[in-house]
Amino acid sequence: MMDAFLPLQEWATLAAGVLLGVALLYLLRPRRRRIDVPFGGLWQEVLAQADARSLGRRWRRVLSWLLMSALAALMLGAIGEAHIGLRGCTAPPVIVLRHTVIVIDASASMQTEDGLPLPGRLDARTRLEEARDRAVKLIQDAPRGERFLVLSASGRLRARCGWTTDKQVLAKAIAGIAASDGGLDLQRALDAASDALVGRQAPRIVFVTDGGPPITPLVRQLDAAHATVHAVVHATVGPLREPADASPPTKAAASRRAQTTQAVDNLAVERVSVRAQPGDASRGVLMARVRNDRAVDVVARLEIAASADAQTVADFQDDRSVRALRSLAVPARRSAWLRVDDLDLSVGRFAVRVRPPEDADWRDRAPWDDWGFAVVAERKRLGVLLVSEGNLFLEAALIANDRYRVRVVKPKDYDPATKPSGVQVVVLDQVPQSLPPGLPGMRFALAPPTGAPATSLHDAGDLIVRDHNHPVMRGVTFHDANLDQVRTLPTLAGDQVLAGERGGGAVLVARDDEVRTLEFGINLMETDLGARYALPVFMGNAIDWLAGEEGGLLSPLVLGQPFSVQAPVRSQMWIWAAPNRAPVPARVSGGQLVGTTEAQGVHEWRTGESQLLARPTRLPESERPGLLRPPKQRLSAQFAPTEPLRATTPAWAWLLLAALALLVVEWTLYHRRRTV
Repeated sequence: MMDAFLPLQEWATLAAGVLLGVALLYLLRPRRRRIDVPFGGLWQEVLAQADARSLGRRWRRVLSWLLMSALAALMLGAIGEAHIGLRGCTAPPVIVLRHTVIVIDASASMQTEDGLPLPGRLDARTRLEEARDRAVKLIQDAPRGERFLVLSASGRLRARCGWTTDKQVLAKAIAGIAASDGGLDLQRALDAASDALVGRQAPRIVFVTDGGPPITPLVRQLDAAHATVHAVVHATVGPLREPADASPPTKAAASRRAQTTQAVDNLAVERVSVRAQPGDASRGVLMARVRNDRAVDVVARLEIAASADAQTVADFQDDRSVRALRSLAVPARRSAWLRVDDLDLSVGRFAVRVRPPEDADWRDRAPWDDWGFAVVAERKRLGVLLVSEGNLFLEAALIANDRYRVRVVKPKDYDPATKPSGVQVVVLDQVPQSLPPGLPGMRFALAPPTGAPATSLHDAGDLIVRDHNHPVMRGVTFHDANLDQVRTLPTLAGDQVLAGERGGGAVLVARDDEVRTLEFGINLMETDLGARYALPVFMGNAIDWLAGEEGGLLSPLVLGQPFSVQAPVRSQMWIWAAPNRAPVPARVSGGQLVGTTEAQGVHEWRTGESQLLARPTRLPESERPGLLRPPKQRLSAQFAPTEPLRATTPAWAWLLLAALALLVVEWTLYHRRRTV
């Protein structure tokens, strides 16, 4: 039958031939055989009765011809249904099935140990274990013949099982899903699930999650871009779980609960940063922010570990790496900062771990967020050209920082038109000439530079810091400084006045145009700043700001999100070593090291044998165990179809059934003719 979809012309020729043959067979008049009998009178009465019924036999022949013609027509219609325009027959037979993509949230928050326990057991389970059981149950309860595709979603997306109806294969694929340390890229997961459903019958996305980022705006975008998706529904676990027979939350209830937090037995390290002290790169300050998700205040215990080469939690757990122990009072469902001063920065990597109090009668339900990491920013060596006539105070303040390669020249040997090699910053001390073109620098001068307008010179009063937030003035004060004379500096639009006289004009001005410059209207030899600690701190801040090295803080890599790290040198041989991962070639694009990671700890980039870059990681802020973002649509009815599933019976099957019925009728008439 499947080979009978003939071209229309061939089918019409066949139909005409068959119907013509049936008609010709019935036009042939049957002839009776001549039989000699011994006594003709015996048959006279029978022949009389047969003549009386001849009219009925003629009608039976006509009826038989009609039945056979109809039988042939039905069979011919079944053969050529694709060409004669029968309703519902323009395509091969299709059975309508539902296709469902199950997306299981495998982000960091799914490691929280507050999942529903198994019946009859009290041991804690993670949210992911509950989600896996929920997904398997949904598959087991689905109608027979439904096809599934299983995806796991965190910062990365992974297909766990292709389209199949085999429930055992699906259950095995779901059992192999493990939670990561990254955040959830919900947009990517929904786009991939929708693309997999394009062109498939009765499409649906089921998202098994503990909440995660807001989904409603993404679903609206998805509905507009992919009209094939009937619905995106949630099967929720964790704090958002509801009884199976509960109705979806109303819009008002969802809005009241949106972006709220629920109390969870958990302490978390949200962020860690390390900064060198001004003027002394060997000592620094560590800042750590700790969050308490419990409903009561907690005095948390913190361990501060340091290492020169540690990358993972296991590396920092070594007893030799622990450098300090601290306690921190954290209010209920709030965050608090821990500050550790005078930290030894001889090793460049730090980790902070938070724990409940020793006498606590509760345990942390989310140990995956108990660690935070920081790396001391790599500071490149800078070449500094000092043009001075024997100012030993200024020279000593620069030499005190071992990052600076200081070269001292006399004013008579200085040529502002020549750009010195190996120099990143120029310092002019009482030199009226200009800075070399394209080089940042600073000037100490009571006299204005050559060609500049004359400015006022007068006896100094108190020198006041005007901008404490500027990187140059970090940790610097001029309180009680003794100055003989100062020069009031003219200011232009965009200039930043860093210091000035009390009630007077500007004395220290920062300009950040195409090239950074600092102008200080004093003579250090006529002050007592040379004997103060403020001068080395000030000069260190000033040189770093002029060279663009003022940050001192490294931006951490957010787990599960794309990152871009500026490569310090152009090299095609960068090797990326992630925590607990084998080194691989790094991706380089436009001088940036790019990629994504879900490995928690410290990442390294190397060229050859030398390590050049290290970056810490941090958890995304959306992965909080108690953060509630209720979805708009829940899974209120397990896989309830938008329209009843049905099998479309093709028309040729009905035609053959009718032909079979007519064949039965004709067979009955044939037997009646033989027995009459």
